[in-house]
Amino acid sequence: MKLRYFKAERYRSLKEFEIDLDDFMVILGPNNGGKSNLFYALDLFLSSSIRGFNRECCYDYNVTEPVLLTARFEQLTEAELEKLKPWTVDGNLTVSKEYVFEESVRSYLKQA
Repeated sequence: MKLRYFKAERYRSLKEFEIDLDDFMVILGPNNGGKSNLFYALDLFLSSSIRGFNRECCYDYNVTEPVLLTARFEQLTEAELEKLKPWTVDGNLTVSKEYVFEESVRSYLKQA
């Protein structure tokens, strides 16, 4: 399976950012343009932990709106398709994770 699309909404400096991914890519941009935040968002999405999620992860420090990270995986193997068939569309798997900051319980993750 290959990650082919990623979208970050309300994550750090990325109000709404989406990118189609290829086997080899170069990310270029000015200083403070959000390049590192793209990689931090990918890291958070691919992690099974939310330890790195805090108030600073919320766009403009607005903790009243959730952070939404979405990824689409393509080229699933036959074994992956067999296991994930109920959640695939046209052989692709799209996963969204919603992160909500709660002061009293620090934060929690809601997987869609």
